Amino acid sequence: LLPKLPNSVCLILLSPEVPSKSKFSSALSEYATLVAFPRLYDNQVPAWITNRLKQRGKTIEEHAARSLHDMVGNHLGDLSMTFDKLLTYVGDRDPITPADVEAVVDLSKTQTVFQLLDSIGEKNCQVSLEILNNLMLNGEKPGGMVFWLTEHIERLIRTKDFSFTSSGSLASFLRVNPFLAAKYQKQAPNFTLEQLEKGLMLLYQTDVDLKSNLMPDKMIMELLVYNLCHL
Repeated sequence: LLPKLPNSVCLILLSPEVPSKSKFSSALSEYATLVAFPRLYDNQVPAWITNRLKQRGKTIEEHAARSLHDMVGNHLGDLSMTFDKLLTYVGDRDPITPADVEAVVDLSKTQTVFQLLDSIGEKNCQVSLEILNNLMLNGEKPGGMVFWLTEHIERLIRTKDFSFTSSGSLASFLRVNPFLAAKYQKQAPNFTLEQLEKGLMLLYQTDVDLKSNLMPDKMIMELLVYNLCHL
């Protein structure tokens, strides 16, 4: 089939191993270019990090490159994703330092969506926006955050509907553990029922906006978090 393919077609064939010198491989070599992607040895990774960042217009200190290798490993896909976070984190500053590497990797390990839920529930806008930025640097998907925020707001509404004079506990009413129930009980007074219902509408509109691609996802999520904190 290869001789019959039109020039407009780019066909890519993947193989876990370099093809052997078989009749098929010999025939294939007439039409294809072989490109091998061997895994780098550990002692090659820091130089690869330095060169790849140089291609993106950044320099990195030697110790920082070694630290990045030690903390992330030698999987080039993971390293490439960390580059995106590093470049966003340092902005126009150059070179990238070990402190920058530690900060970005530590943020990736420590910030969670649930911290975002709590900070919004406490109406702490500055902290909420900082956590949101860190989550997006770490590759957290906006759709997932909208899902968890919606569930959080719905549980706050149910908490306000709960009668604390009843025989059952809030934890059993919400079907969560007592630790989470105590958080909802603490955060619910920060909002009126009308404000929480407005929050659900904001989340619905955010979901629509994310799917419409009218604005960058980061801007849409920042507006959402700001508005939820100022209900």
